[in-house]
Amino acid sequence: APYGVAGRAWLDALPRSDRPNKQVVAENVAQAFHFAKTGNAKAALVALSQLLAESVPPDEYQTLSDTELPPIVQSSVRIARNGYCQDATPVYEFLLSMKAQARLSQLGYRSVEREQ
Repeated sequence: APYGVAGRAWLDALPRSDRPNKQVVAENVAQAFHFAKTGNAKAALVALSQLLAESVPPDEYQTLSDTELPPIVQSSVRIARNGYCQDATPVYEFLLSMKAQARLSQLGYRSVEREQ
């Protein structure tokens, strides 16, 4: 999973003395967030979008810089049934619109140049 790979890379880059003594691997980023939110983990590597969606105060988390964390690249696809995917086109185009990209940015995501 992309968050797990990025989190592992970040932990591995820490000096051994800074690494947590005990680590729990969650099934997914949502479960990692749940562990931290409920107090079952002292800390967790989670998505910024989760923190923003839950209105977690900024003084309760620390974001990692682009140099500390490998990028997490996510993609979208349209699945065609019988060679036809026109019904998905409006949704796909909306996700790539300026309005949707602005909202995604507010949620902590960054966009990359759209592939042609």
